[in-house]
Amino acid sequence: MSEIYIEELAKEKDWDFVIENSSQSTFFSEKIFLEATGKKYCRFIIKKGSQIKAGISFFLSDDKKKIIDNYLGIYGGILFVDNTETKLYRKNTDKFEITSVLVDFLTKKYDEISIKTAPSFQDLRPFQWYNYNTNLPKFEIKIRYTLILNGKSLDEIKSGFSANHNNSITKAMQNNYKSEISNDPKILFHHYENLIKINNIEITDKEKIELKNTCKAILKKNRGIILHIKNDKNIIFLVRNIL
Repeated sequence: MSEIYIEELAKEKDWDFVIENSSQSTFFSEKIFLEATGKKYCRFIIKKGSQIKAGISFFLSDDKKKIIDNYLGIYGGILFVDNTETKLYRKNTDKFEITSVLVDFLTKKYDEISIKTAPSFQDLRPFQWYNYNTNLPKFEIKIRYTLILNGKSLDEIKSGFSANHNNSITKAMQNNYKSEISNDPKILFHHYENLIKINNIEITDKEKIELKNTCKAILKKNRGIILHIKNDKNIIFLVRNIL
């Protein structure tokens, strides 16, 4: 473990390397998204010797003493650089060691820590073992399973859907619903406000503004689209997609 060390990101090309070479990377770890939120954030590079082995990004409190959970960031956590040449045992050992060093580093640097991991993150032991069998603070781990469906055609993807989802697709086809791409977020925001009212979702005015500003920034950078699902007369469904 002594060979592993962590440093705050100094070169943007190092972060690009992590994003491009990690199967855990998502849009939510990219600089464009982190900046679009308008929140304080930090990125660290994790090396073993001179090799970049992983990276991590997270949001910070205003005083930069806490790693906070941002409702806009769906995934995050450690991004391990893929190594196709190393045997599975060595890969798993490296990931365990990296995570252990990172847990030690973050708990010494920050007063509070809240991190969301990628769906493929598997080994939680370094978090579970932190201050194990003591009365000292520990990590609270919440498991939330995410289903990822891969397929080359709609039929392949539909095979993983529930009967209700498949019925909805069939109904949409029968009713000849059309899709339309838009870059104008006004209709999206209008429908979103109606949605939170109907479902009694608690969201502050500040969070609404943050959400709108983030969407606008992503659309402006051509990294997102708004998809309208329409019948002959009206928009009946909207989806915001990340590119």
